[in-house]
Amino acid sequence: MRQYKDYPIYINVPPPALKANRDKNLAEQGAKHNFRETARLRNVQKYLDDIQIDPAPGAIALAFESEVVKHLDLVASRRIGKVTLDSLNPSEKVWIIPLSPDERPDDCNNCEAYVRSTTAAGGGGIRLYYSPSQSLIRNKWVISSDDTLYHELVHALRFGWNGSPENSEWIEDYDNKEEFIATIMENLYVSSRGGRQFYSHYRPPVSMVSKQELYERYAKSENLIRWFKRCTFSDSFIWAMARRNDPPFNPWRDREELERRWVKANQKRGIKKFPGS
Repeated sequence: MRQYKDYPIYINVPPPALKANRDKNLAEQGAKHNFRETARLRNVQKYLDDIQIDPAPGAIALAFESEVVKHLDLVASRRIGKVTLDSLNPSEKVWIIPLSPDERPDDCNNCEAYVRSTTAAGGGGIRLYYSPSQSLIRNKWVISSDDTLYHELVHALRFGWNGSPENSEWIEDYDNKEEFIATIMENLYVSSRGGRQFYSHYRPPVSMVSKQELYERYAKSENLIRWFKRCTFSDSFIWAMARRNDPPFNPWRDREELERRWVKANQKRGIKKFPGS
């Protein structure tokens, strides 16, 4: 186990025997149709196992720790990344755990990474499942490892202060409020490292598009503009982002510009101002 600097971030590769034993118990309880116990093993027991520290970590575990530190260093080197790390709840531990290929189908529908907030029964704190890699779609680079890690850190930040969200409202192309915020923040992070191509949305298939094209998409959607406003005025972290002069891509800051574009596009309908403004 390795803590990242003074942040409440702990990189851990649990002893392999714990997963082997849990898988054995899952198979046995599944054969007995003991669904209550299998649910406990998949959730509570998994979360407990994943923060157990291996007293003699092997080369693979040490390599994972070093690789994650490397990507955390990348995140910390960008202004948006550092302000996000600095905003983590110091009382909530964020455990970064490897996401193995065999777990991806069952645990998160083949995602690149995911975050869970745990109860006291599961050891408390936040689990961030992630493995450094690069994603390719049709042989084109789509997601870099530090982008993915940053996206999940935004979830960890919000879960650390607000708890795990329940019954979050649907947002077009983003699933819910949490993914909307994390994806927009991911684009701010991309912009802060000098990127000029941004994630079009959250739901696949995702493409990389210019700021101009993405702002045009935002400006056509009354609902998305409403969500930019709603998030800005209901969340202190987003409010702080909206007051920043950097980075160049920052729709939290540029929300009023998006409203003006929407009004201009709807003038023929007799609309003179954005609804609710």
